[in-house]
Amino acid sequence: MNTRQIGRRLPRKEDQRLLTGAGRFVDDLRFEGELHAAFLRAPHAHARIEAVETTEAMAMPGVSGVFTAEDLARDAVRDIPAMFLPADKRGQKPFAPAQPVLARGHVRHVGEAVAMVVAESAAQALDAAERIAVRFTPLPAAVDTETAEAADTPAAWPDAPGNLCYVHEIGDAAATDA
Repeated sequence: MNTRQIGRRLPRKEDQRLLTGAGRFVDDLRFEGELHAAFLRAPHAHARIEAVETTEAMAMPGVSGVFTAEDLARDAVRDIPAMFLPADKRGQKPFAPAQPVLARGHVRHVGEAVAMVVAESAAQALDAAERIAVRFTPLPAAVDTETAEAADTPAAWPDAPGNLCYVHEIGDAAATDA
């Protein structure tokens, strides 16, 4: 095993190219017929989606498509399954629901994707996303751990009362208090 570099600075080969603007990144690659996507995201921590109006966005220059949860359902696009989680400290299977690709009926966190625009350029997709009109009805939200566990706080997921999805402990808490 070669250990000459242990404890020494490793010479970097990429600095000159990156610092002079000659670096090449994935975003620099262009392909014929490529399209770009932009997402309209929820501004609310918890809200009901009353209506999504995409007509104006669809009419924008360069736009190939505007998609909502209804469009995905029509095309049988399934939710993103949750990753595997082992049983928690109580021996219970954790609550780990599949995540909708685009929010259906309500949003559960700020930034949840509500609609997607596909266009010829990234700028066109972003401009069109700004033209999507969504009518939200804000709902009470749990914004910290203490209020999330309070009895009167609404559940983000109906199947996870008390907003508790997983209980995990590791180590010896008593030993750390000594």
